[in-house]
Amino acid sequence: MKIREPYNRAEGSTQVSPDCFRDRLKLAIGDHSIRSIAAKIGLSPSVIHQYLSGKSEPTRKALIAIADGTATSIEWLVIGSGPMKREDPTKLVWGVREPFASTLNVQILQNVLKALDEVLQESRQTITPDKKAKIAGSIYEMFQNLPAETQISKLAVHRLLNLIK
Repeated sequence: MKIREPYNRAEGSTQVSPDCFRDRLKLAIGDHSIRSIAAKIGLSPSVIHQYLSGKSEPTRKALIAIADGTATSIEWLVIGSGPMKREDPTKLVWGVREPFASTLNVQILQNVLKALDEVLQESRQTITPDKKAKIAGSIYEMFQNLPAETQISKLAVHRLLNLIK
């Protein structure tokens, strides 16, 4: 994957200097050692050195890992535009990551989880956390546009559990 260099935008651009990927990578790494960043993102220090020297360019998977590990935006890392740093991914609102907090109906989700737990307990069923999350997500999607005080039907939850066995 060839990393594009920044392009010129109209006045008011959020284009960020430096002008090449390796310089942006140096900024993203900051005061951290190459060894510590490499370990954090799952790449070898020699691969990071190759990126920094311009001898090699990262794959899409490596770019995502670098962006995640350095909390930088992928757009900034790849082309130098937009904000360098992403918002703090650990910032939670009502226990939910910020981007979803405005669209998630917390009360409905709590009702879904309560009904699911009660049905599982009453039927003495155990399921993996992964399966439970998928089921809860499906039930939430069914009820998300209803008023928050809507009670989740245990019968509907029980039927859904039977469907996925």
